[in-house]
Amino acid sequence: MKNTLITLKYVDESNYKESINYVLKGEITDEQLNEIAEHLEDGECIIAEEIGLPTPALQFAEKYDFPTEDDHVFTTIQEFQSGIPSAESLHTDLTPTDPNYTVDDFYTRIIESNGWDITREYERLGM
Repeated sequence: MKNTLITLKYVDESNYKESINYVLKGEITDEQLNEIAEHLEDGECIIAEEIGLPTPALQFAEKYDFPTEDDHVFTTIQEFQSGIPSAESLHTDLTPTDPNYTVDDFYTRIIESNGWDITREYERLGM
């Protein structure tokens, strides 16, 4: 069985960047990707912490002044930046980053989120 590779990316307003490649256990489907797209902020963003994924902004904070007026709470799922990706383009033979975090977990957590708690994430990141 294949797994699913996504890239979690943080880009501040000055275009400084940090990213994390994350391999989900299992193969995502086109149907799941279409539904996920409907729940992303601006069609490409999440608050990674809320769905159990690492937050690239925290790695960013280790390298740059953080927070500044250029920073925000959202993580971009890079594969959605140009629209909805095909499932096949995300499939990989790489080992899952966390063998307990599946494609179904990713899908369900995004679909069941009722908007993103921006205030809580600002507080968590010390903004």
